[in-house]
Amino acid sequence: MNTNLYGKTILIGREQDQGRLYVCVMVDGQPYSFPIGNPQSVPNTVSRCQPKEGKAHCSIEVDGKGRMLLTNLKTQNVTYVDGNEVLKKYIDKFNRVTLGCNQYTMDLTTIIDTATKIVAKVEKLAPKSYSISHLENVWNSYNIRNEEIDKEQVVTNLLFRIPFIFSAIGGVVTGIAKANGMESLGNISLVLTIIGVIALLYGSYKSIKSPAAKAKKENLTDFKNKYVCPNPDCRRKLTNFDFEELQKIKKCPYCGCIFK
Repeated sequence: MNTNLYGKTILIGREQDQGRLYVCVMVDGQPYSFPIGNPQSVPNTVSRCQPKEGKAHCSIEVDGKGRMLLTNLKTQNVTYVDGNEVLKKYIDKFNRVTLGCNQYTMDLTTIIDTATKIVAKVEKLAPKSYSISHLENVWNSYNIRNEEIDKEQVVTNLLFRIPFIFSAIGGVVTGIAKANGMESLGNISLVLTIIGVIALLYGSYKSIKSPAAKAKKENLTDFKNKYVCPNPDCRRKLTNFDFEELQKIKKCPYCGCIFK
């Protein structure tokens, strides 16, 4: 059995109008039905299959290991496996399953093969869904790192302002010293000037050594490489959309895959 039937439920019964065997496979809660056989080939002792109401003569549930559990869904009707009446029983494609007191034999192999093809077609057409929870971490990390880089740059810029502050103070002190004949203040002005020069040199050194521009470029490159569509067949960059926008649009703007 193809694994695409794992976890699926198949409803089986009589077609309401044409009287054929009517089979429905449920995919993501949606029914996909198909008839089997000739018109009026299924006796009235087989209950009708009504997918929208979830009603049928019997069902086959395929578990995660591919095992098929046959269940008789209507107590007023009967279901047989190899001639024995059952309410529930695990079966395989070699068992003979018959429905109703007339023991209508259903073609189990045809049912399984057709259901498999329908599920494959539906899943191929349906857009795939992928989790984007990891993109939230990528988005937050990118912005946090940028904030850290900006804070480091503010400190560096402040060092450039310090020499001008000391120079201004030194100029004021020099002016006061000349006006009042206070030579001792001239020494203070000299000290302030020296401090300003030292601060200027240190600020220049920090500016040259500052990795801000390089760090931002590296952060952006890393962000672009990681902030991409999770669909392996797409992998387009999503840098034009913040994470809140991705949550709102709920799908990739390029390949159409569903974000969850």
